[in-house]
Amino acid sequence: MAVVVAVVVAAVVVVAAVVAAVVVVVVVVAAVVAAVVVAAVVVVVVVVVVAAVVVVAAVVVVVVVVVVVVVVVVVVVVVVVVVVVVVVVVVHHCDRPNRSNQLLMLNKSRINCILTKFSFCILLVVFNQMKFK
Repeated sequence: MAVVVAVVVAAVVVVAAVVAAVVVVVVVVAAVVAAVVVAAVVVVVVVVVVAAVVVVAAVVVVVVVVVVVVVVVVVVVVVVVVVVVVVVVVVHHCDRPNRSNQLLMLNKSRINCILTKFSFCILLVVFNQMKFK
């Protein structure tokens, strides 16, 4: 009878050891699966963050390019308008003393008048630009 009890106890110990080994294997597998899931989530988050940064950078570049183009266009338009206005005013002023048909031709005094006034206007614009810097 003692042998039977010893065999049963030995069998229970062996079964318990096998069950414990199975539990350890299941826990290890679960830990590995959890680690893989966490790694996959981290990879997805990193990819999403990198994609968002790339999109934001692209939007910033587009906005900067558009602003630069608009500023350049506005500056060119302002410069053209100022030059046209200055030329019209200078030519009109140089024609003012005598409205005869002779002054419609480019004689020497008219050319000197236009160049003098235009040079003065250019110097004034350059001086104003330097004053703002």
